[in-house]
Amino acid sequence: FEMVKADYGISVLSLSEAVMLKAAELPLHHRDPADRFIIATALIHQLPVLTGDKRFPLYGVKTLSWPMRLGRSVIINSHYFRETEQ
Repeated sequence: FEMVKADYGISVLSLSEAVMLKAAELPLHHRDPADRFIIATALIHQLPVLTGDKRFPLYGVKTLSWPMRLGRSVIINSHYFRETEQ
């Protein structure tokens, strides 16, 4: 994992108190707590999310397309990917 992080310039963002408070304040478009933490992190750090979940843009989060069959949402540095509107 450390080698992949270094090779691709990946940083891991911690689940901070600010993220938890932001997640608690979000409207209930999405009820999954893990996704709400991802959304709150993206909003706080002004980063897009790589996801196929159609509810993320309801929060004002920029998203990059990702096939939902893969089942994950990740926050990424957008200069590696072209943004798409969902």
